[in-house]
Amino acid sequence: MKKTIIANLIFLLSITMAGQTVKSIGGVEDPARVGSVRIDSVKSLSGFMLEITYKSCKEILANNPNATNGIYTIDPDGDGGNDPFDCFCDMTTDGGGWTLVTVHSDDGQSNWTFNNRALFSNNTFIGNINQLNLDYKSPAMVQLNFHDILAVHAPSGVWAAYHDVGDGTSTLGSIIDNTPFPNCPSNATGYIMSAGTLSTNGTSLCNTDLYFNLGDYDGGSATNCSDITRNFYDGSYGPAWSVNVNNGCPGDDPGSNSSLGPGYRNQNTENSAVGFGWGISGNTGDAGTGTNYMKIFVR
Repeated sequence: MKKTIIANLIFLLSITMAGQTVKSIGGVEDPARVGSVRIDSVKSLSGFMLEITYKSCKEILANNPNATNGIYTIDPDGDGGNDPFDCFCDMTTDGGGWTLVTVHSDDGQSNWTFNNRALFSNNTFIGNINQLNLDYKSPAMVQLNFHDILAVHAPSGVWAAYHDVGDGTSTLGSIIDNTPFPNCPSNATGYIMSAGTLSTNGTSLCNTDLYFNLGDYDGGSATNCSDITRNFYDGSYGPAWSVNVNNGCPGDDPGSNSSLGPGYRNQNTENSAVGFGWGISGNTGDAGTGTNYMKIFVR
């Protein structure tokens, strides 16, 4: 069920909210604010009930600490510009306030491929918000500026949060788009995990770092990683993790074994690693059925 934040208005000679006064209802003369939302930017007014659309799940939680996981309406750019849209919010993991941006699922579809890598940053949106075990992309991917990233794997339930990946002025789509491919850091380190249950213990993970557009080191140097002309080169596009497949760490064949679908070797195929799912042996659901998937959130 869609959840919205409703503020009660008491109509006397004026309306008082958040310690400020509004002298009229229609065509508000003295704007007030609820959180960072202006009362003169409300979406509907019925009786004495005011429906307010917040900019993100984080803002919803800040104004209603009792908000629970579910579908809400947000409007990242406020009045004007893009229309509000429904999104899924995780209000519990790592302090909550997470807005879902994508789902990458082993569901028999080929949406997240290398040849379709523009999907990470363009205005094409896919999937159904009521079927979040299948491939999905929310407008939030390209409209909501962020700081933190959360990756949640199913069916394992393993999750990893990465704080301060963004600076609050860019979307996840734009950061991926502006990261060169292949990305081959000389020290093979990425964004360090800030919180989570992801671990290298007993897994094929080289570390728990998050990468974007990670190249294929094949256990070699950054120079090796940069050479996309090598036979069987298998770099990734979008979020990925560093795994050891058969050539050692770091970053061995991330396209097929640690990406969220796009791999350079098989450019028209959505690979079924499901992020770190393959590395932790977590993809225990039946292949192609939408039971192995990863949700990516921002905050």
